[in-house]
Parts: sequence; C-alpha cells; structure tokens
Amino acid sequence: MKTIQVTVTQLNGSVSFEVHQGGNLLIKDTLYGKSNAEFHKKYNVNCTSDELLITTTHRDSENVKISVKAIG
Repeated sequence: MKTIQVTVTQLNGSVSFEVHQGGNLLIKDTLYGKSNAEFHKKYNVNCTSDELLITTTHRDSENVKISVKAIG
C-alpha cells in the first residue's frame, strides 16, 4: 500500500481526474471548491513505484492546475 498525493491549485468550481499507473486505474475523483492556495488530498492505493499519470476529465476553469506524486 502506498500513499498518493494529488495537489490542486487555482480551483474555482470543480475538477474531475483519473490517476493511472500502467494500464491500471488507481483513482477517479472530483474535487469541488474555490481556492487560490494549494489543496492536497491523499489516497492509499495498491501501486508500484512506476510512473503515475494524471488525466483531467473535466474542469470548470482553464486556470486550475493539478499534479500527482507518490509520497509513501
């Protein structure tokens, strides 16, 4: 089990995203709110130390930024 952290900045409404590793979907979620500061959400998932890929499937604002990293 590893911890994955998703970071969102400049959220103004909602952002939907998926996190994949290889061909496996690890996380599918939507975050709602308004914040100019960084917002972090952590997920415990079964994954390896291979590269993580985050895909935005919906966003209310073009300015929203989203990233992912394994932290444990």
